[in-house]
Amino acid sequence: MLDKQSEKILKLIQSKYEGNTYADILIYPNDTGMHYSELSTLCLNLLKHGYICDTALSYNQDEAVQLTLTHEGLHYFELKHKGKRLLWLKSAWIPIIVTLVTNLLVAVLKWLSPQILEWCTNFLEKISS
Repeated sequence: MLDKQSEKILKLIQSKYEGNTYADILIYPNDTGMHYSELSTLCLNLLKHGYICDTALSYNQDEAVQLTLTHEGLHYFELKHKGKRLLWLKSAWIPIIVTLVTNLLVAVLKWLSPQILEWCTNFLEKISS
């Protein structure tokens, strides 16, 4: 997961992409409202997490950052949404299913309890005689 600043930069980078092309783009500090050093630090963070191609990150004389997004970087927010949905499904549905199965099992045992007691009584009588 990225921090809010890195997500903000990633969203800005994604907005500069036309379609799903993987072309190099330039990001200027003026585009972000940040200083050059802050922008380069965030870009290195994106590189560390694999959202920017490691061979495509460079800095030019105009203090612009030239980079190319990876597939994960280009589709970060979609993948993040899918991940949250899967986590919710795993964390919410498993307890719900366990609760339903447990309640069903208890209901069946309550329904069968007179018959189970009778079987147990007959079994113990046979053993004791």
